Amino acid sequence: MVAAIAASCAIPLSKWLVFICPSLAGFECPLTKIVRRHVHAFLIQSYFLGFPGASTGLLSSAMGATADFFADDHGQPCMENFRAWVHSELADSAAELLIQLTNWVPSTVARDVRSWIRSVSSEFVAILAAEGSMFMQRFNATQQDVEELAAEDGDDHKFLEFLFARGLLPTYAFPTDLCSFAV
Repeated sequence: MVAAIAASCAIPLSKWLVFICPSLAGFECPLTKIVRRHVHAFLIQSYFLGFPGASTGLLSSAMGATADFFADDHGQPCMENFRAWVHSELADSAAELLIQLTNWVPSTVARDVRSWIRSVSSEFVAILAAEGSMFMQRFNATQQDVEELAAEDGDDHKFLEFLFARGLLPTYAFPTDLCSFAV
């Protein structure tokens, strides 16, 4: 129905979605889902940028191993530190990260964008912790070697693939099957 109305008025469907979604109770606008995933991506990216050597130059493995992220604090990016970092970055209204997010998150996703960002971030941390706990149970329960575990879990052993597989990052128009080569 929305598409028919938008077509008859010569207004792009995306403009209608942005306009009407806040008034549809109980319906998550596709825009909201996309923005939510971009907030997740921004948090992960910003967190990992704080670690020297976190980037290998290979996009598919830039965030390292999933098991390393969910393991205990070992001086590298990990869930424990990510949770604390997100909490500290979003607790202060003057924090740079919250200001950056507020500047690009559209006001159509919520009446109070800052509260929405905090809520989305808290939900993301909770989902990530739960998914990580399940992953680590499988990881720790097996006595198989790394190659067999990688074959069993697909690409879940790479943290970036782990996030994509659970729909936590935006995937539209972004290639997730990549190979690296020197130019």
